[in-house]
Amino acid sequence: MYYPELLDLIKKTGAKEAIEKLDKYLAFLPNRSEKVITPSNIATRLDLDFNIIDMIFNNIYEIGLFEKTFIVNCPECGREILISNQQELMGKIQDLDYCAKCKKEDIEISPEDIYVGYKISKQPELDQDEIILETQILLGEEKKYDKHNELDTLKKLFEENKENPHDFFYNPSKDTRQYFKDLFNQLDIKYANTKSQGDALEGLMSKLFKSCLGMTPSSIVHTKTNQIDCLVRNDYCMPLTIYNELGSLFKAEGKNEPDKVPGNGYYHKLHGICQISKNRIEQAVGILFSRKKIAGTCVTLAREFFLIDNIIIINIDDTDLRRIIFENENLLDVLQEKIQYVKNNIVTDPEKHKLYRK
Repeated sequence: MYYPELLDLIKKTGAKEAIEKLDKYLAFLPNRSEKVITPSNIATRLDLDFNIIDMIFNNIYEIGLFEKTFIVNCPECGREILISNQQELMGKIQDLDYCAKCKKEDIEISPEDIYVGYKISKQPELDQDEIILETQILLGEEKKYDKHNELDTLKKLFEENKENPHDFFYNPSKDTRQYFKDLFNQLDIKYANTKSQGDALEGLMSKLFKSCLGMTPSSIVHTKTNQIDCLVRNDYCMPLTIYNELGSLFKAEGKNEPDKVPGNGYYHKLHGICQISKNRIEQAVGILFSRKKIAGTCVTLAREFFLIDNIIIINIDDTDLRRIIFENENLLDVLQEKIQYVKNNIVTDPEKHKLYRK
């Protein structure tokens, strides 16, 4: 084997023929460190089953032989206009509104235009004569299979749960995660007054939302009757993500009261803020951040608010914040879980079904 790491995959998967073919192909692939390959193209090129190749690729990625990369095609002409890693992808797409190849302006990129591929991160040791011979063969075949397949689109992988959409929008750096931990640990400091104590939690809320691509939080917005602790503008309406549920604006209130269980009054206040800023058809979302878990009566209220007014009120407490900040749970997955519990009246412990947990 040119890549000895693949021997363990043969034992693990039993796909001996497919892995041996792939091993040889990868070893003699021209410009292998720069070439982007996809499961669908390799399956076609090597005459192998797509599902088997897809499974092998996932295993190879997990052992570190592959790096995942993303190819963005122009929605107008279909030609490749960007290659990026996951960390930078959404930021680059935000700035991408022009195709230099077809000269089209104001283009809008969707998951159908994004393809998931892989680059080889390790070079094999090869005999020079073998390189020359096999490379000539591959160069003759390469032109036949240079088009991306819809099986490799981000949209398709989202739909089949092979990629988590939320990981593309909330992916804080190591330094940012440490900053969140520092802010959380400051919540229990003895503050000079209740305003400073409340500001500590509101600051953490704002920083969490600011770390989500497409979200812009503000803590200085007033209505004629209320100050909103955190009003968040949502610029994305991305299918298959929580962004669609949240709407273009959503509200968050913070109660940094370590020893107090939030009662109905907090939910009624947040419901009132949401109610005056929406029409009867539009869905609105309000989020109460608190230290302790809400009273059981609030769960009943939340269900009534949704059924009667299409307003969803959810609670993020210390337990949830610890999952997000210290256990690296995705903030957007947590919000999705909370919203679906209200909409679908679910009572089962989420740790049992793990629909939104890893």
